[in-house]
Amino acid sequence: MNEQAAEAMTFMNAMASALTTGIRHHDQKINKLISDHLEFLNKHNHNVSAETFDAQTKFFLQDEFHLNMLES
Repeated sequence: MNEQAAEAMTFMNAMASALTTGIRHHDQKINKLISDHLEFLNKHNHNVSAETFDAQTKFFLQDEFHLNMLES
């Protein structure tokens, strides 16, 4: 598995764990997790701002296919 795939999996697992353990979205741990993820993406030539990440996340939560994939 390449570095980017491993980081994405680690990020998603950490977010899932936060949700299942009741860590709220405004917790500093979540802020740091997202910040570190965006920093990693930008260092690997994926130009992602907080605003574009927010828009993408909203899309994933509203699109039935992606929402089902994330929830499973």
